[in-house]
Amino acid sequence: METNWEMTEEIILDIKDLTVDYVTHGLFRRIRKRVRVFENFNLQIHRGETLSVVGESGCGKTTLANSVARFKQPTAGQVYFEGRDILAMDRYFED
Repeated sequence: METNWEMTEEIILDIKDLTVDYVTHGLFRRIRKRVRVFENFNLQIHRGETLSVVGESGCGKTTLANSVARFKQPTAGQVYFEGRDILAMDRYFED
């Protein structure tokens, strides 16, 4: 059977030690509660690979996607897309 794709050694998405907290604020912006969603998450996706994220409701799947897409700012870690640190980029960059 022939396929039209080929997985390579090239890493297109590299997530290193990603940590995300949700923080609720009380009176005068004091931190009331901090909830750690996930800590030190690591993932590499190579060109040609397909990934599916599965898990129970509330386990952090959407938070992971939102952090990689920069809708939610991670607490710590790095996210590289095709070698570029996307968390260090201006949110409204043009290439």
